[in-house]
Amino acid sequence: LGEDALAVLADVFAGDPDFPERSAAILLRETIRAQLEDARGAALAMRDEADRIRGRDDALEFALLSEAAVAAMLGADVPLCLALASRAADAARDEGRRTMARALRGYAAVHRGDGGDADAIAAMEQLGALDPDALGDDALTLLQLAGWVLMVRERRDEAERVLRGLTRSALRRGHTTAQAFASVVLAEIGFRRGRWLDALTDATFDIALRESRAVSRGTLGFAVAAHVFAHLGERAHCEQRAAQALAYAERVGLWSIAAFARAALGASALAHGDAAGALAELRRVWEIRQRGGVASANVVWYHGDFVEALLATRDLALAAEVVDEVGREADATGLAWPRAVAARGRALLGQGAPEDAIAAAVAADAPFELARTRLVLVEHGRLGAEAAGLRDALQTFERLGARPWAARARDRLGARGESPPSLAQLLTDAELRVAMLVGRGATNAAAGEQLVISVRTVDAHLRSIFRKLGIKSRSELVLRVATEGGRR
Repeated sequence: LGEDALAVLADVFAGDPDFPERSAAILLRETIRAQLEDARGAALAMRDEADRIRGRDDALEFALLSEAAVAAMLGADVPLCLALASRAADAARDEGRRTMARALRGYAAVHRGDGGDADAIAAMEQLGALDPDALGDDALTLLQLAGWVLMVRERRDEAERVLRGLTRSALRRGHTTAQAFASVVLAEIGFRRGRWLDALTDATFDIALRESRAVSRGTLGFAVAAHVFAHLGERAHCEQRAAQALAYAERVGLWSIAAFARAALGASALAHGDAAGALAELRRVWEIRQRGGVASANVVWYHGDFVEALLATRDLALAAEVVDEVGREADATGLAWPRAVAARGRALLGQGAPEDAIAAAVAADAPFELARTRLVLVEHGRLGAEAAGLRDALQTFERLGARPWAARARDRLGARGESPPSLAQLLTDAELRVAMLVGRGATNAAAGEQLVISVRTVDAHLRSIFRKLGIKSRSELVLRVATEGGRR
């Protein structure tokens, strides 16, 4: 009940601004304000109070500085977070607090993408091995951040294990914030791995948890859901969810969430062929990154979209600058996703081999992005006549339900004088029989009667058919059957 707590604290401070528990009250007030009103302002207020009590209460000074560091990252201010975490380490008087301070430095450092602070990043990663049930509530916050760091460092299996364990422990304790954070990071992992239904489920759980407790209502869950809808071609849903994230995040200064939401809007515009609209959104993400030092391509997945939008609008100089920067991150960190983005960008700019771009995309464990790499290389005339890769891309888009991208792949296959995969190639025999009957006007009941299967089975087959073909209605199925039939 954050707003109620702020109201009570306002009354307390109005009565006597120098009361004995002032520092503890400021810590509480600013921790709440960081998520409800002004993230960076809260970080600075806690830093100032830590300055005021410096040397008088080490434990409280450490608490103020460590919470200020977390607030700074909510505001996407990496340099401020690093400075506060370093000061927290100086204020720490036991190994537990020193470990916490090193972990906070690691959390901030991983956002820079320059390979620096390896020891601090390792300290954060090691927290993932701890049993959440054996930790206090304060340490649960660090475990949340450890799950995030593991995701950014592409140790996704470990991240999922840590976050699932954290969710179970937080549920037993009634720790809503930890449950919500774990859910939204799991959603982002699902999005990156092409498990979009899982991603939407986890993002929706995060949204519901936070809204039920009035906690950070500009949640990242809205932005992750927006990104999934962008790739599905659900532009209206994408814009709705992104607007929900931005209305809160930009007012409060949660620039990390704002960057995710604007990246989703850029991806949606790009999927629908609106390069200028995509560029307008993605430039704002780039500006947030420049302002706060969040340089890593593995934090917000937008660099590949940005390069494509820049090329479409003929800003080759900035496209080359972005590709070079991501390439430096790949060299410094050895991570697969920055390497894939850089390789694709170089291939599109004519500075690298298309085969290298495809190989790098395979290594990145991101099915949609692999399919997209194949498609954009063909669209830009860089792939040559390798149509087999484009067929694979189309099948991936249709499996995921990425309708705009599937349509682009079909168009490109047609432009090459080749036919896209037939219904018989895409569907099972049982699905093909249902598709042919329904596509020729049969009702579900009539199709079931003719095939001697239940209406429920027909319904299940149709859901699978719609997903595989990237269509949404029976009329689209009728058109597909009429134009392609059952050719093999």
